[in-house]
Amino acid sequence: MKRGLEWYKREPAAFLDACRAAQMTAVQVAVYAVVIDLLYLTGGETPNDPRYIAAHLSDVGPAKVRATIEQLVAMGKLTVNDGMLHQKRAENEAQTRRNLSVIKSDAG
Repeated sequence: MKRGLEWYKREPAAFLDACRAAQMTAVQVAVYAVVIDLLYLTGGETPNDPRYIAAHLSDVGPAKVRATIEQLVAMGKLTVNDGMLHQKRAENEAQTRRNLSVIKSDAG
């Protein structure tokens, strides 16, 4: 798995607006937030592992996470490719950060 970011710039208004526009439930918001953090932590993609994601939520089990991920995919918020979860913005940010790292290492 690729090395991700220890922190990232989060835009709370954009996140909340997206959740509101999609009329997400509380569980959808929670799962989406955890997945977004995992995406940034792991460099733009993370395993589609409902058990691991559910471990971050004390009252949501793997079956509910699996169903919620399917809902988020249907909403267009996440994609699944080869067993990995993806989100466009997280991938773009991770790639930008990797490119910047290469530029800095070449320069210095």
